[in-house]
Amino acid sequence: SLNGMIGRLWSERERGEMMVAQEIAKLRDIVDDGVSGGDPYLGRNLYLGRCAACHSLHSEGGDVGPELTGYQRHDLESLLLAISDPNAEIREGFENYTVKTGDGQTITRFLSDQDENVIVLRPIGGQKIVLDRERIQSMENAGVSLMPQGLLAGLENKEIIDFFAYLRSTQPLNI
Repeated sequence: SLNGMIGRLWSERERGEMMVAQEIAKLRDIVDDGVSGGDPYLGRNLYLGRCAACHSLHSEGGDVGPELTGYQRHDLESLLLAISDPNAEIREGFENYTVKTGDGQTITRFLSDQDENVIVLRPIGGQKIVLDRERIQSMENAGVSLMPQGLLAGLENKEIIDFFAYLRSTQPLNI
């Protein structure tokens, strides 16, 4: 079968990269076709339902993920990559680490800060944890984002256009 041949020719990673590239191309075409027709007010509702639990934009939303207001939201390619493949580039301070201590604790948190003596881990919505390096048995970057893939799945083209009209808005909306 064709799928069998493709499976033998391409690794899962390559297939994943190809699927992301296809998704980005599809989204780019949708957004480019509707560049002037998006309704940022409708897009805001989509943002609030899909993104605001973790990300803040124009002072609305959570602080689990990076704050988006200062992000280069005019750069469509960067936005499309970040949304389609959250693991492609994880912003500094949002890398998820698993730390094992000498006394048997396992802690998984964001690496907030570090120096030669301590590391500082930031849990989601909690207090920072400061660990002396001498207590650390191992420390591994999980290499994956907490942001799920497929956030725009199930949206109609008009909804995608509205979403990007809001996401790329330079000022807060008058509500």
